[in-house]
Amino acid sequence: MNGYMVVDTKTGEIGSVEMSYKNFVFFKPDGKGGVAVTTKPQGLNTAYDHEMVQPDYMIGINYPASLLIREELKSVDNRPARRRQFLARIGGVKDIESAKALITYIDPQNPLSIYGRWDLGYGDTPTPKTIPDGAADAKAISANMIKDVFALKGVLDTEATSKAFWMKFGSPSVKGKPFIWSQSQWKGQKLRNVPDRVAGDWTFLNLYMR
Repeated sequence: MNGYMVVDTKTGEIGSVEMSYKNFVFFKPDGKGGVAVTTKPQGLNTAYDHEMVQPDYMIGINYPASLLIREELKSVDNRPARRRQFLARIGGVKDIESAKALITYIDPQNPLSIYGRWDLGYGDTPTPKTIPDGAADAKAISANMIKDVFALKGVLDTEATSKAFWMKFGSPSVKGKPFIWSQSQWKGQKLRNVPDRVAGDWTFLNLYMR
């Protein structure tokens, strides 16, 4: 299961919902400098990681902030550097460009970063493994960008030109190279439905909606 960030662009409120196979936990700033925690069903453990959830930001690192959800899913923080990297840099996010820089941050000495890769065989992790896996995409969006699409009807239209968010497809480059299947240790296996070179630039995506 997973966690999802929630933003009300009209009021400026933020929130985050996390779930296991049976329970939900919702975090929302209480307007008094703290965080209100709601569970469904009611009355469950509301304890959470106070580094990941703050009144002015909520960090998602594929590791639940809710202690209840962590225990239910037996979650492991398998890339601990991401927490440190987010906490050290999130205060510098002032606009869409700095948001894009943060979500694609990688430490070349530690590929298991915010925008990371598992294929290189090294990095800060309690669960060492080498697999052909890594960040395939990153997205960045602002409340103002969402406001621009409020008037859309939600009808699919291949001729529409409305855009909503920035997306970068590809793996991070380490030592000048992204993940390249034909140069990897898995090159002898059949490549299925993905490009040999997994790389790309930031693109302001078209919604194809009117």
